[in-house]
Amino acid sequence: IPKRQLGSGATFYLIIKNASDRSVRNVLLECEFDAALMFPGRREKKIGQRLGTLQPGESKEISLTLFSDVLGSHCCRFRALADGDELVWKSVCVEYEKKQLDLSVVGPSSRSIGSRAEYNLKLSNVADVDLNNIQVAVTYDSALIPREASIGSTRESDRLTWTLDTIRVGEGVQLQVEFECEVAAEHACMRVNVTSPDLPNEQVSACLKVTPAQGVLDVQVRDTKDPIARGEETVYEVSIENRGLQPAKDIVLQAKIPRMFRVVSVEAHQGNQKLNLRPEVNQDILRVSPVLELPADAFLKYTILVKAIGSGDGEFNVTISGADAEKLETQVTEITTVNR
Repeated sequence: IPKRQLGSGATFYLIIKNASDRSVRNVLLECEFDAALMFPGRREKKIGQRLGTLQPGESKEISLTLFSDVLGSHCCRFRALADGDELVWKSVCVEYEKKQLDLSVVGPSSRSIGSRAEYNLKLSNVADVDLNNIQVAVTYDSALIPREASIGSTRESDRLTWTLDTIRVGEGVQLQVEFECEVAAEHACMRVNVTSPDLPNEQVSACLKVTPAQGVLDVQVRDTKDPIARGEETVYEVSIENRGLQPAKDIVLQAKIPRMFRVVSVEAHQGNQKLNLRPEVNQDILRVSPVLELPADAFLKYTILVKAIGSGDGEFNVTISGADAEKLETQVTEITTVNR
């Protein structure tokens, strides 16, 4: 019986194939599952999906992820129907065990083509014993191109892997991978799979939307050091390129600063020239006085130095606006992790 940790998702992969020599109409796939299993956002214990008509030899693949916070063996019963008649059924069970490893991924939900997406992978030992010989594998969709990864990674044709000897009781490990977003995608996903002889396989995924740059300003944001510890500093770099044919006027940067940071300094450069701008911080909002003009094809760069005064995962949210709000307003985000 497959095993999962409490609170983790159990993903079932189903392939429905018409093995006959004639079309099958009004195909419906149903799943009924034990009370201990949960489908996110639904209270029912029975769900279904209509597949329409399957031509001879045609197949469709479906995945379903269920969760549980109850120890023990929990089962699902799948059945395929056509015109209301049951054609085939299958029962599958999953054994849920006490949680030993906490796994999470922190990263952006959207990016523009040509920008980079940085993900932090967090593994924490919540068991009563050390966890040994842990294998971490990251796979990713073709829209994401890995450019940087934490030390110790091995890159194969379609994945990045790490081998961790030991995670001691109460301790954790953080890994990082940075992807370049090459093409537009509604859902560009990366998946993390953790295996060890000491625990069930653990999986988590994260997806983002990749879109063409909006308006005439191409805005990118990155943090120079992530993760950091409380008391340390990092720099947010905000780069702006005017891709239009005309100068962009009255460009204003406004940023919502994560609660765990205090702004230390703000600088702006247009090309090699340092600009004399006035930054103002009101509670958690930073606003910088306007840049009067950014010529076509020119670059503007802000460097915002912050110091960590708290801990957690914080989202740095930047809005760039200008005199022509419809063409110029752009919003970008970057997530930074501060450890205790």
